[in-house]
Amino acid sequence: MVEGRLKLEPEVREIFDCIDAKRNFLLSGGAGSGKTYSLVSVIRQVIAEDPTAKIACMTYTNSAVREIEERVSHQNLNVSTIHDFLWDNIKHFQKQLKEAVITMANDPGMGSFKIEELSTVPIDYFNNCSSPILTPAVKSVQLNLGDFNYAA
Repeated sequence: MVEGRLKLEPEVREIFDCIDAKRNFLLSGGAGSGKTYSLVSVIRQVIAEDPTAKIACMTYTNSAVREIEERVSHQNLNVSTIHDFLWDNIKHFQKQLKEAVITMANDPGMGSFKIEELSTVPIDYFNNCSSPILTPAVKSVQLNLGDFNYAA
């Protein structure tokens, strides 16, 4: 374990256990539970250990994006909402997406676009996440740690 990690909160050290093992984690919790604080601690420690690491951070709100960018300013940190991240990855395929939607809409065998089994999220959804970290403040932790390639 890197010496700087000893000063981190136990939940943040558990996140690093996931990172070191290249396991997925999702940081989730209610308003005011310390998600941003924990995430900023993780990002700062990653930068301290590897200043050249490219870090992608996705959140749900623009205010969280601004808050994280204000707390951690680093050239290799890319903070965005999940919507902006996804849009940046699909915006170059608008023509193909439109054509696919038109083709599907005009296919009589296609039926409805509604996917019944995905229309609701089951109450135990987070129970199936790999290596959950459960604390009073943090419900579960999961992130895909595959190679980061953020193409504009």
